Amino acid sequence: MTRKHNFGQTLPSVPQTLAEIKRLQTDQRYRDANGLFFIEGVRNFVQVADNKFDIALILYSERLLIAPLARKLVRRFRRSGIPVVKVSPEEFRSISQMPRVSGVGAIVRQRWTLLDTISPTVYPHQFSGIDRLDQTYSMHGYRCVT
Repeated sequence: MTRKHNFGQTLPSVPQTLAEIKRLQTDQRYRDANGLFFIEGVRNFVQVADNKFDIALILYSERLLIAPLARKLVRRFRRSGIPVVKVSPEEFRSISQMPRVSGVGAIVRQRWTLLDTISPTVYPHQFSGIDRLDQTYSMHGYRCVT
């Protein structure tokens, strides 16, 4: 049974937040037991937002975060009630595992789907390369078995 973190109305302190992130980064059992993981970087942050993941907490450095879209998302999530912890560039760098620090990260709730509930969908463009190969072989009198 996963234990859900509820960051609630009171914002955790910066040291508490950084310690939580370090633990999520280094301890898989802890991640799995709490159903959380940490992401960082503008691209990952935007993907989490676009795919409507449940964000438990956002960590950002105002001085490091220069991407307008990510800044807008941070403001939007803050207004919607998601806890946002502002840190200094040095504090953000202390937990960053990226070669170039972007200034935004988030603690995100894991989302699992049972494999037997997924319906495989095949799109025609997925096999276009094989079809072309088959057509090429057919033109030369060969048969391609796929």
